[in-house]
Amino acid sequence: MRTLRAAGETVARSHAALAVGGIVLLSTAFRFGVALAFDVPWIAPDEMIYGLVGESLWETGQLSVRDLSTPYYSLLTPALVGLPLTLDDRETGLALAQALQALAMSLVAVPVYVWGKRLAGSGWALTAAALAVLPPALWYGGLLMTEALFYPAVTAALLALGRMLESPTLERQGLFLLAVSLAAAVRLQALLLVPALLLAAGLYAWFGRSTAILRRLAPTLIGVGLATVILA
Repeated sequence: MRTLRAAGETVARSHAALAVGGIVLLSTAFRFGVALAFDVPWIAPDEMIYGLVGESLWETGQLSVRDLSTPYYSLLTPALVGLPLTLDDRETGLALAQALQALAMSLVAVPVYVWGKRLAGSGWALTAAALAVLPPALWYGGLLMTEALFYPAVTAALLALGRMLESPTLERQGLFLLAVSLAAAVRLQALLLVPALLLAAGLYAWFGRSTAILRRLAPTLIGVGLATVILA
């Protein structure tokens, strides 16, 4: 009986993985098709900046534009779109960059499914994953903008935050800090997840009438405090 149950669970997980993969691929294909209707760069000067910085990053290892220093805009978005743009065939390079952006944004279905499954089961989690890739504004996914990576990165960071509050082990605290760091490497606005952590932990302690969560989160809270002082 246990063997049959384990086999059934394995099959169910495989079907769910295939379903999520299908959602990602269909969304990527659709977003990429929509993106091809636009002449990239479409939004000036943002796309030009990310594209040029990405080229420089792959060619020289520096976040610059034609060897000229620039303010910090993003790290991971130029890293993602920059490599295809170094190709001699600029048209093919732009198409590849757009495809990568569409794929990156569509990957939001993965953390949404993982999160939804914990809350409502596999069926509703698949529904949530499908809904996550449906908003019309996701046509940004085919442009050379930070939104494509920021959407799944912040969603994954929020999932990590929820799991950390549920069980604040050192491993989960580390995963949350890593997720926030990656999201901030896309857009610095992701650092707002740090005060979100403080608020969430405070509310958790308030409604639970216990400071145990704050004590267990001490490594993260101390680390965040020290980092804030250093940056200030």
